[in-house]
Amino acid sequence: MDLSKAMIIIGFSLVAASCATTAAEDGIASGHITGYIDGNAITDIPYDEAVASGFEYGDIITLSAGELSIAMPVCHSGEDVDSGMDYALLTENGITLSVNGGSFEGKHNIGEDTEITLSISEKAGYLEEYCRRNLIRLPERSSYSSDEAYADFRASIPGKLYRSISPIEGTLPSLTADSLIAEYGIASAINLSDTEDEMAVKAGNGVSYSEIENTIALGMHDDFQQKAKEAVRFINAHQAPYLIFSNDPEETARMIAFLEALGGMNIKLIVQDYMRTYMDSCGVQPGSEQYQEISDGLLNFFISINGRPFPWNQLQLACKVYAETQLGLSDSEISRFISIMAL
Repeated sequence: MDLSKAMIIIGFSLVAASCATTAAEDGIASGHITGYIDGNAITDIPYDEAVASGFEYGDIITLSAGELSIAMPVCHSGEDVDSGMDYALLTENGITLSVNGGSFEGKHNIGEDTEITLSISEKAGYLEEYCRRNLIRLPERSSYSSDEAYADFRASIPGKLYRSISPIEGTLPSLTADSLIAEYGIASAINLSDTEDEMAVKAGNGVSYSEIENTIALGMHDDFQQKAKEAVRFINAHQAPYLIFSNDPEETARMIAFLEALGGMNIKLIVQDYMRTYMDSCGVQPGSEQYQEISDGLLNFFISINGRPFPWNQLQLACKVYAETQLGLSDSEISRFISIMAL
């Protein structure tokens, strides 16, 4: 699963319905139910009015209609809530009131033209669950147990191979990652996302990063084979500890997983390391269907680079063959890398 594809883009072009009669204020939007489509209540509260009222994905709002009061989260789709649960669908078309797998009309029997008020009852009250379901990074430092978890900064092979979010973006998580560079004594860094020119522009955003003597910008852009070869050669030619990072956590995770496998780490430890990002940053729970789906994606990645399934105790051999036949690395280059990464 490509984590970047799971991100929700909310910058819609806004076209307000001419018949809307909403009045927006802080935390409150009022309007009417104008009709039902497939059991979903269509309102005349447009997207821009809802946003102006402060509504955001992950908020819990309360619907008031006469004596009826219903609490529900603001969501992007029905997949954001459990079956049978009420939710307010916020799209470029405005707010629709729905029940996942059911009928809002049948469940609540609110007639057309009913005047309604929506008010924020718990700001970000559903945000953690919303982020977990959408694999969106939890935004607040308070959601994380440590600076390392907040910056997705950790040792994949202690003293040798580290990973983090990009330390040169200038955001709070990025600045946290940058502060950990000095603490962990990073000597060499591989930037998977940016080109050399792009990295030069951003480098000043990271005080500690700018002090690293050896850096390379690979500008990967889906060219895994070429960049994996360059990463191995860079590691062979420079001093540990090495930091690998990207603007795309999935990009970093797959590169790290391949290097771990080539270095001789067993599949169980590789999966555990791979899943730490999703557990810490997105709230994915071990044993969940989502955890299984994501970890299966990593296993399928290894099967794809081998061309067919193979016994997992032969993972390093499969990666060595791939490195030689597909990446064009020599036996001596592969052997040097393995000796550097020796557990």
